[in-house]
Amino acid sequence: MVTRYGADDGVPTLAAALLDLLNTDELKRLATLTPKRAPTRKDDLLEHLLEHLAGDRLRAVWQGLDELEKAAVAEVVHSGERRFPASRFRAKYGRLPDFGSLDRSSRGGHVSPLRFFFIGDGNVMPDDLRERLAAFVPPPAEATVTSVDALPAVHEEPFSQGTDAPPFFVRETERTASRELLSVLRLVDSGKVSVSATTRRPSAAAVDAITTVLDGGDYYPFQPPRDGRDDENAGPHPGLRMAPARPGGRARAALGLEAAADEGGTQGADRSSRPDPEDGLVEVAREHLPRRAVANRLRQGTDR
Repeated sequence: MVTRYGADDGVPTLAAALLDLLNTDELKRLATLTPKRAPTRKDDLLEHLLEHLAGDRLRAVWQGLDELEKAAVAEVVHSGERRFPASRFRAKYGRLPDFGSLDRSSRGGHVSPLRFFFIGDGNVMPDDLRERLAAFVPPPAEATVTSVDALPAVHEEPFSQGTDAPPFFVRETERTASRELLSVLRLVDSGKVSVSATTRRPSAAAVDAITTVLDGGDYYPFQPPRDGRDDENAGPHPGLRMAPARPGGRARAALGLEAAADEGGTQGADRSSRPDPEDGLVEVAREHLPRRAVANRLRQGTDR
């Protein structure tokens, strides 16, 4: 029984990749990069291409690649992947290598030698080819992050053709964070923030209440959708993030104000309750604010 391979499954051998992932016309196009006259039958084309990449000829073909194309080969050879990682490669190197096209009908199409290493539309590198390349292909360069002293006015590369480059802006949040935290804690203490025990998500009313006390509101202002199928709102971000994660939480129990009451803080706290370590909001409060200060500020309704 003949096993046929698909691009998503990975292919164990170069021969299987050429046979299953390319048709005869595509093999003929790829064979135009070889120095010898190419045959016309598919089986003969397969043998012709395998001979072109046999032994030390594989190294010679690799040496004929430019630096970006060599980087593309190295990224797959020295990773656990079988397919070319286009998104990650673009993020690391700034652009993609030229894969050309094996489609004769492609307008202005040309054949790239990278097609010897990445087979088919899925750009798959066969397992046996990767093992052979690992013997002489050096590891790719480490990813680096370039820093700048000051942000440019706009993003230098538009996200798509025909659109303006989006502007950069800086939003300082260090000082506003503590004020927003106390405002949210007061909402929790007043019982205006509830979390579903089933979904562990805050109610819409809770998110709206939190959003109203944030400096500048949400990151993405709500825009009324034109219809039910065309809602481009990103949804709440700070309001959802700052809501307590514990279902049915109350400020006195969640913040451990029973302990604050023992220290002279708010009276009447539920002494049987204990802080929930899963409540991210509580952990922030404990880390940045003294317990007595939290209790006093909630009681007095002032920010110090």
